[in-house]
Amino acid sequence: RRWSEIQIANRENHPNFIDGKSHERKQARTAEASTFEYKNWRRQVLTRDKRRCVSCGAREEVMHADHIKPHIIRPDLKFDVTNGRTLCPPCHYKTDTHGGKVWKSAAARELFSLSVGG
Repeated sequence: RRWSEIQIANRENHPNFIDGKSHERKQARTAEASTFEYKNWRRQVLTRDKRRCVSCGAREEVMHADHIKPHIIRPDLKFDVTNGRTLCPPCHYKTDTHGGKVWKSAAARELFSLSVGG
């Protein structure tokens, strides 16, 4: 067998494997980040917090607008400014939901499947 075939056959056994749909989720996030609604939401969150990290108070060149309640679980709050907060990258990386960590939770996956009718 070729190495790529072995990798594909064993990917579900990898500790970071979630559901095999990460590529689709990344494409959706990238497309969404370029929409007017998202850019407007992000600008409003950063402006409201004066581009200062609400966790540590830092002001960095790059600041992240983070969803407090992940929009994958609460799509109704996706563009709600009150569901946003400004974080510096180090504080954002520490959150429970950064980088798909929410998908590690079986409860979150269950909520998502219920919200999309799956």
